[in-house]
Amino acid sequence: MVTFRSPLALLRLHRIGARSAPPGRQARRDSDGTYRHTFSYGGGGSTIRTDLIDLIEGAESKIFIAAWLIGDEGLLDALSGEPVLTAVNDIAAPDPNANGLIWTGNKEQYILQAIRSIIDSAQSELLLATWCLNGMTTQPDLLLDHLRAAIDRGVEVRMLLRNRHHSNHLADTRTLREMGVLLYPCSLNHAKGAIADLERGALFSANFDADYGLVTDVEVGVRLDHTPALEEAFKFFEHAIAEHDFDLSPSL
Repeated sequence: MVTFRSPLALLRLHRIGARSAPPGRQARRDSDGTYRHTFSYGGGGSTIRTDLIDLIEGAESKIFIAAWLIGDEGLLDALSGEPVLTAVNDIAAPDPNANGLIWTGNKEQYILQAIRSIIDSAQSELLLATWCLNGMTTQPDLLLDHLRAAIDRGVEVRMLLRNRHHSNHLADTRTLREMGVLLYPCSLNHAKGAIADLERGALFSANFDADYGLVTDVEVGVRLDHTPALEEAFKFFEHAIAEHDFDLSPSL
């Protein structure tokens, strides 16, 4: 039997897009303190935090606990409390096109399906965020084919990403730039998300990674179409893009 103390255990396991600022660096925020550059919630009063808690509280029967699937008994004990799930079959498969929890794991790729759905729905603007890129060029059917179709129909695509020097990351960066994606590298970014036309979108823990995150491993997220949380997430991404601290080399 799987038990856990609180629905917030999900956020503790996979804090969506959250990461501390490195030593000596302070995460920047707007004057009202609502948006932090590293996408930490900062306690009460955050619309994103409140809406995510409401969604999770309303979907306890669908909670996807990573420790359960990977068999970490110690972590399961730490999460013990009121019984919620008794078997994997108790978790209803989500609709990646509908609001609610989405995940990668146990051969299920609901985060990937949701990202594709969001990209395919975009009519004028698409905003993406990831920490790393890996395997997008060599496996274009995952996301690049969908992005090319969006660009061909006139969608402006922007991507917030971490400034990294790994060869696979750089190769995918070159491909995306050649496709016409506007890239904004940042030394602090660890957020992941996809938002189309300010109306449809999702936040998740998976990177745009063909080896881990999108197709394998254990990741979790939430679809947030037409919610105040999505509006707040968009404001954060806009803030992070405006404050991005690296420019791509022309020779990349």
